[in-house]
Amino acid sequence: DNPFIWAMMAVLFFITSVLTVVSNNVGEVGQAIILIINLIVEVIVMGYCLKLVRNQIDGSEVTTVNVVDLATNVVDDFINGIKLLIVNIVYFIIPTIIITILGYLSGSIDKICNSILYVSDALAKAGASANVADVISTMPADMMTNLLSSFVFIAVVGVVLLVVFGLLDAIACAKLAETGDVLASLNFIDVAHKIGDTGVVKY
Repeated sequence: DNPFIWAMMAVLFFITSVLTVVSNNVGEVGQAIILIINLIVEVIVMGYCLKLVRNQIDGSEVTTVNVVDLATNVVDDFINGIKLLIVNIVYFIIPTIIITILGYLSGSIDKICNSILYVSDALAKAGASANVADVISTMPADMMTNLLSSFVFIAVVGVVLLVVFGLLDAIACAKLAETGDVLASLNFIDVAHKIGDTGVVKY
């Protein structure tokens, strides 16, 4: 454990906390700048966490002893954080795409959209005195059945895919920490084999 690194992280989190509070009193431009700063800090922290995993894998330790090394590590952590962010986005955007495609092919999305349109039209016709619960209660039985079955289908498929790709993402992040190679981490077959070699139960 390196006290300089942890002190730097504490300062960064303190700064972002202060900026978040201040953002309530600044304009849209100021809020955008603060958001960017917070994102940069988050990416740096992600990169540092990736470094900790790498150190656990190779048995090394962080040995920053001066300001120059500290600044260099911040740049490295930012780059590693970007890599980790890319891997995480890929592994969670894929199940989202699959869910969307399955929802479209099964007609679930259309059924949900039709139900939303029905409720919206009913609320618009009822005016300001409309109650959402009352409007939903007037929904035709077949439409309500289709809505519930669509929600259940998407929820079940979504949970299964998110669990599977969550496991793949964890192994991919470990592989990224070990190799530093984004493309290697996105090799789904190799990552899946890694889980198979480790054993799902043990993993």
